[in-house]
Amino acid sequence: MSSDQPVNPLDERRKAQEEEYFRKQNAEAAAKLKAKLELEESGVQDEGLVETLMKAGFDTDSARALYLVPVLEVAWADGKIQSEEKQSVIELLEERGIEKNSKAYQLVLKWLSGRPTDHSYLQAKSFLEPYITELKKSGKPFSHWVIKAANKVAQVTGGLFGIGWNMVSKKEEAVLKQIARKYGS
Repeated sequence: MSSDQPVNPLDERRKAQEEEYFRKQNAEAAAKLKAKLELEESGVQDEGLVETLMKAGFDTDSARALYLVPVLEVAWADGKIQSEEKQSVIELLEERGIEKNSKAYQLVLKWLSGRPTDHSYLQAKSFLEPYITELKKSGKPFSHWVIKAANKVAQVTGGLFGIGWNMVSKKEEAVLKQIARKYGS
């Protein structure tokens, strides 16, 4: 049975373009589903929060930077960050198992390089409280670690040549108290 219709030479090209389009759509949907499942496995069960984090560009990797937001608040409390504070934050990244080539590591370095007022940091601050609430519900530890980490960063500078009774500035102390009230168990 033969067709009387002429063969359009562009049909194959159109078909290939359609297949490529749907391949990309499927890959994007699979990546979003994977990110969603990973966020849920990390302890975030609230569907709304998962969706909000994903829409903001956070995935399981970059969401790990949220842990460092209170610590960065302490480091920036006096309006500048000293090299010792920066080094202490980098040590905390490594302590949390956040590798140099990860999104979370790069995001924190960005926030350390200049007073963090960019959109990603402001979003991270707004997501922190619901994120912490979700981690607490799932039994993931956060409060103790962040309070200890914030104190560590606050104490690396101060005094005369790092020697003194009160190595924490009044501004840092105020931020530490706020963190303790907000995230204390």
